[in-house]
Amino acid sequence: MNRTSEILRDLAILVAVVGLFTGRPAVVAAAAFVVGLWLISNIFARRALRHMSTTQRLSPHAVAINQPADLAVTVTNAYNWPVPLLEWSDQLPDGLEPVAAKTAMISTSEGRRPAVYGRYSMRRWEEVTQHVTVKSQRRGRYILGPIFVELRDPLGVTDADKTTPASAVLTVFPALFPVPSALVTPTAPHGERRGPPWNPPDPSRYIGVRPYEPGDSPRLIHPHASARTGTLQVKRLETEADNQVELVALAATAPFLWEGIDPNRLESLISAAASAANYYILQGTAVGLSLAGSVYGQPRGVFLTPKAGRDQWLRIQTALAWVTPGGGEAGDLTRTLQRLIGHARPRSQVFIFTCYFSEGWLPYIDRMRRRQLKVVWVAVGDRGHWPQIPGVRMVRWTPTVEIP
Repeated sequence: MNRTSEILRDLAILVAVVGLFTGRPAVVAAAAFVVGLWLISNIFARRALRHMSTTQRLSPHAVAINQPADLAVTVTNAYNWPVPLLEWSDQLPDGLEPVAAKTAMISTSEGRRPAVYGRYSMRRWEEVTQHVTVKSQRRGRYILGPIFVELRDPLGVTDADKTTPASAVLTVFPALFPVPSALVTPTAPHGERRGPPWNPPDPSRYIGVRPYEPGDSPRLIHPHASARTGTLQVKRLETEADNQVELVALAATAPFLWEGIDPNRLESLISAAASAANYYILQGTAVGLSLAGSVYGQPRGVFLTPKAGRDQWLRIQTALAWVTPGGGEAGDLTRTLQRLIGHARPRSQVFIFTCYFSEGWLPYIDRMRRRQLKVVWVAVGDRGHWPQIPGVRMVRWTPTVEIP
């Protein structure tokens, strides 16, 4: 109910009281008519609002940075009366910006977040859908809504409003970069197939023969094929496929949260882990993720067992898109490493992505080595001292990600 409607109602009641005391029935009747008109219009507005529904739809629900997504807002009038004027508005979350309004309108003002809105009249049992294109330059989980709806009765005497809770979530994946050569190799042994650098040929996986080349091991010579062809032939062996990749990432740029967060360095770390996951899943490798940080719906951090395929890619990229620095158990890397050691398959490759180094992690690294886990420590940024750890390969990699 707006202020004008309240003033009109109060004035009509006052006129009716004055008419009663002065003995003027015409004045009382006129005031009663106005009060009745207000009452009827108010009831109409509230009943119409109860039959009014709004929904939000995003297509697609997950995008890359700067990739546009279509936001559709549908308003349905399920009431048996028309609505002369309806207006809805949806203030976009911080970091999400409208690109183009197809049918909806965009409102921007200095010092306030942009909003999209629509204003029109509706017939009875009518459904209206309006579209606007949105995008973001930062990874994250963006909740759209709530939607504020306001409508006016046919007589224009009063209006009513309500708020519809948020119902759409847009996921923006981290930026992806080419993986440095220190973490990958273009070909597997003998150049037979692409694969990770740690995969040796498996003697039990014999897939054929090929002519001998200088440098081939004499143990690979196939005697029967060589005798049949009259030239030396060596076995073609497929690389081992049972190895797995475990990615470990700590969403923090300093040992303590009160030291602050470097946004650019944090985004570099997340993009490095996301790029590694993207590369190895595209290679057909089973990839797991152990993430120390705050993620919506995961109070103890993210722990994904190694799997291959598109679904695992989506799970890993979504977790990395949603993660934020967090304290407690979710942000404790020692607990994350302890959980990893308990389930990781021997001879798996473990990539640990951090922005700094702590001496308290050394006992867990030693336990990994005893379990025959091959550890590669990826140092993101140049913060602090990075010691040389026996049996651990150190790689420095800082993808350039700048927060707009």
